[in-house]
Amino acid sequence: MAAPASKAPPALNDFATESRELEELATLEDLEQFVQAPVPGVSRFADVEPGDWAFGALQDLKARYNCLSGYADGTFRGDRPLSRYEFAAALDACYQQLEALISENAAQFADRGDLEVISRLLREFEIELAILATQVEALAERAQFLEDGQFSTTAKLSGEVITTLWTGLGEAPIIDFRAIENGIEPFFTGRDLDAGVAVGTRLRLRTDVSFTGRDRLRAQLQVLNATALSTATNSPITELTNSPDPFTAADVNLELDGLEYRFPVGDRLRFIVSASGRLTDIAEPLNPYFNDEAEGALSRFAQYNPVYRYGAGAGAGVQFQVNERLEVTLGYLAGGRSTVRPSTNSSLFNDAYGLVSRSVAAR
Repeated sequence: MAAPASKAPPALNDFATESRELEELATLEDLEQFVQAPVPGVSRFADVEPGDWAFGALQDLKARYNCLSGYADGTFRGDRPLSRYEFAAALDACYQQLEALISENAAQFADRGDLEVISRLLREFEIELAILATQVEALAERAQFLEDGQFSTTAKLSGEVITTLWTGLGEAPIIDFRAIENGIEPFFTGRDLDAGVAVGTRLRLRTDVSFTGRDRLRAQLQVLNATALSTATNSPITELTNSPDPFTAADVNLELDGLEYRFPVGDRLRFIVSASGRLTDIAEPLNPYFNDEAEGALSRFAQYNPVYRYGAGAGAGVQFQVNERLEVTLGYLAGGRSTVRPSTNSSLFNDAYGLVSRSVAAR
């Protein structure tokens, strides 16, 4: 009796064929899904030609409402292809103009077809319009940043010439402050003034330089050709505002009359550094009409409080704006010659010095 025939095992070629068929099937399924997926049309990337509907629609809106002026001569040359972004920019400009016209006079849009055309254009180019809006906003922020931070160093040169004619007449009490240095009683009375007539001239050249727009570097040169009035009266109280230091020679000389740099730290704090100056450069007198040497008071005594004249030279100051109505100022200057008391010393702490502290409150 013959044994039943056993089933032969599948050949290796059969397994390879089946595997290849499955791979092809998977590939075909992927291709089918890819083909069925929505793909942007070519029109989404093509330029807008003069013969396209969108081009003609925008031209009609321009002709009807004058909402475009593409060139410097005010013309819109709608006879050449535009990229979709160029067209979107033109559409946005026209749309903004139409919005302004609608807000002013809605009756101009009696034809509802115009609104439908605009709505369709906005839908077709919504992607380009959104991208342009983002780019414009980014450019505006960059432009504002550059505008806020852009400042070129500027320098301003100004000059002033004052000529005076003076004399002293009569008999008056005289206070001779220079007598204090020699231990002599400084009060004299009944002395005849022998002043004569004198002409004096003062020339100033001032340079103001700013590096940031909020700071200031000031250098002032001065030439004097005058005689102090106090040489005749023996009293600095009678000195003119534009006269030389009564304790210096009357020769013509060129000097650095002021050198300072002031800069802010934040919105409320300001520092002043002076290599050659006066206390009035740090704490300016409250009455600018008296302080002006060219158009203000004639005498130093009337110009501002004599306490400001103690101390000159190098030093520093700080101004703090507490609020809109209150300002606090501190300043110290030394190492220079005082215009009230002379001194033979020349050190920073042995020479005449001035310390000022002032608070100004406004109503």
